[in-house]
Amino acid sequence: LLPNRLKAQLVNAMNTISVLRPLCTEVTTSGDSALPIVNGHGKAAWVPEGHPIPQVRDAFDRVNLSSHKLAAIIRVTGELLKDSAVDIEAYLANTFADRMAVGEEEAFIAGDGADKPLGLIHQAKVGCETQTAGAVSIEDVLNLIFSVPEKHRRNGTLLMNDNTLLSLYKQCAAQGQNLWLGKTNDGKDDTLFGYRIVRCAAMPDAAPGSTPVLFGDFKQVYINNNGDRSIKRLDQLFIANDHIGFQMMERVGIKLTVPDAIKSLKVA
Repeated sequence: LLPNRLKAQLVNAMNTISVLRPLCTEVTTSGDSALPIVNGHGKAAWVPEGHPIPQVRDAFDRVNLSSHKLAAIIRVTGELLKDSAVDIEAYLANTFADRMAVGEEEAFIAGDGADKPLGLIHQAKVGCETQTAGAVSIEDVLNLIFSVPEKHRRNGTLLMNDNTLLSLYKQCAAQGQNLWLGKTNDGKDDTLFGYRIVRCAAMPDAAPGSTPVLFGDFKQVYINNNGDRSIKRLDQLFIANDHIGFQMMERVGIKLTVPDAIKSLKVA
């Protein structure tokens, strides 16, 4: 297992690099497990004086949280390990974080479910299709936003890559409609129609049949950290080169727990 200080450095580094982890809900389990969720609520009723209050039951369901193994090996020279001026724990944390976060994000977005998580673009329902083949317009994004139920739009976030966002920026500029664009209250992120825009390199480009934009409440997406991350020192693997290997492994998964909470935009 990771020493506590290295573990804290790794978590901080991965949260800095990762796009989805800060957006989603993280849980830690001791294995693949089932998460109880409420998938239907009863309604309050107006009751005449002296009449019994009707009993209404919520509908419950269980969502399976599965996980898959993600691993990486890095090599460190013997000289680097002996150099007291180098913070080897920080180096390992940042190097592993970079590799693991990229691997996570690619699978969390577009994984096919074969020895890796099933990505969100495959889990989310299609909210709408683009009006023009091979391209995404401002109107398409607006249609996507309103395809999500209002209760999930309240905390809605738009997820797309730089190329898709650049295309939308250019459309706004060309049409003189920059009023649709804005900033979040903290000034860190752009908004479109008042909804935060988050850029993710793992999201696909706009092309026929692709799903380049996701919108909805990402807190309804659960990232399952199955047990603790582990790191192992490999003294013999690269001994001929006077290198030391370090192997890191984690088991993670991702699940959209409320089907209508996030919708995708499909390119015609």
